[in-house]
Amino acid sequence: NKLTGIIPSELGNLVHLEYMRLNENSLTGSVPTELGQLKYLKILYLFQNQLTGKVPSDLGNLKEVANLRLQYNNLKGEIPESICKLRTDGGGTLKTLIADCGDNNAKLTCDCCTSCV
Repeated sequence: NKLTGIIPSELGNLVHLEYMRLNENSLTGSVPTELGQLKYLKILYLFQNQLTGKVPSDLGNLKEVANLRLQYNNLKGEIPESICKLRTDGGGTLKTLIADCGDNNAKLTCDCCTSCV
């Protein structure tokens, strides 16, 4: 893919969507809070873009998500507790959570990531 621009908030209207792979593009802007409305989503791949801002706590509404990959972006802040609560060791379905939290210069912190890069 060679997608550019922002992630449209209208994607949150695709409520029966199970897989969203927007990785390895040139997407910019923030992660839309509306993606938290995708209650059947199992995979959300947003890695390797140019996304900025904080990870929205609304993604904690993704009760079916098993894989959430956010690495290789310019996200900052903390991975919200609402997302951490989705982990399988907390009774949820989230098996894989990867973000840019792997070194002392990281702008993103994560207490529950399965992998920090």
